[in-house]
Amino acid sequence: MRQSMRLEPLQASLARLGGIDRELADLDATLWQLKPQLEDDRQRAERQMADVDAELARHQREFQQRKATTLKHGIS
Repeated sequence: MRQSMRLEPLQASLARLGGIDRELADLDATLWQLKPQLEDDRQRAERQMADVDAELARHQREFQQRKATTLKHGIS
């Protein structure tokens, strides 16, 4: 009887660990399923960032050209 009383908490812990193991396996499978979509999203975001950087650079060049033209002609 004494031995079974000590085994019960261990068996309960083992059952909880089994549940956690299954949950982790499910999460791992979900992450692997999401990986291609996340990679696509990352690449799309990188392309958008490059596009925005290029547009910003273009606007900065245009601004500098207008500023130079304004100063050259003495227009304020």
